[in-house]
Amino acid sequence: GHAFGHFVAKMTAVDFPELTRGVILIGAAQKNPDPAVQRAVAIATDPTQPEADRLANLKKVFFAPGNDPLPWLKGFHADVQKSEASARDATPQKEYWSAGRAPLLDIQGADDPYRPPSSRNELVEEFGPSRVTTALIPHSAHAVIMEQPAAVASAILDWARKLPR
Repeated sequence: GHAFGHFVAKMTAVDFPELTRGVILIGAAQKNPDPAVQRAVAIATDPTQPEADRLANLKKVFFAPGNDPLPWLKGFHADVQKSEASARDATPQKEYWSAGRAPLLDIQGADDPYRPPSSRNELVEEFGPSRVTTALIPHSAHAVIMEQPAAVASAILDWARKLPR
């Protein structure tokens, strides 16, 4: 699951462990996200905000320095954002955080403010290195899939090939 999708992927693994071989988290937030980062995301994804403010916040949160945020200016929809926030807020973190017992691949953009260096190992520390693999993708932030698609695909394939059948 990318970004909001990590909530869905984790909860699916909790609810359907027999159907889950592993969970891939891409751009997942740290356990206690920085409120300033969340405010920046709210501005960046709100089409009613001035374009200059949205671009500044897209650069700040979603994209590594030098990467182009313009393609992400369009495509955010208020009704979708609202339903995502509602689903997230209605589900206590303790219910989904563990992602059941599935192996985890935690793909992080090296410049992602949602996962600053202080939080990079939090899943490994909580669930152990035998369960959690972390892939740090250089020159990327929260939009890591768009910024470094080949590196993300490579990390997924390398990890998936090692999963037990």
